[in-house]
Amino acid sequence: MTPTIQLIATDIDQTLLDHKQRLPHKNKLALQTAHTLGVRLVLASIRRRDTCLLVADELATPCYLISQGGAVVYHPDGSKLHECLIPIKHARSLATFADYARYWLSGTQKRTRVCCNAQASE
Repeated sequence: MTPTIQLIATDIDQTLLDHKQRLPHKNKLALQTAHTLGVRLVLASIRRRDTCLLVADELATPCYLISQGGAVVYHPDGSKLHECLIPIKHARSLATFADYARYWLSGTQKRTRVCCNAQASE
């Protein structure tokens, strides 16, 4: 029996979008076709929801959004399915440690909590 694809998840930057941050027609068409065949679509990014929505809007198909590096997940109807944010006092401690350990750190601030992703620098 041939397996049926039920879900396609893709990163946005330099995976779905090209090096000029544009959505190539062939990528758009492939995802729209998959959607018409009943495949659920997931767009993932380190970006905040509002910038992920620009890509989802251009696709013109319902998409789950995994934003802020996985810290927040949205249903295609816009409702929030998951949120895991770091309290600001802990984020500040994390940033201090990242500086000390020479880690690259990116974050997105939202009110008094922040989402951070760190990776070791070379």
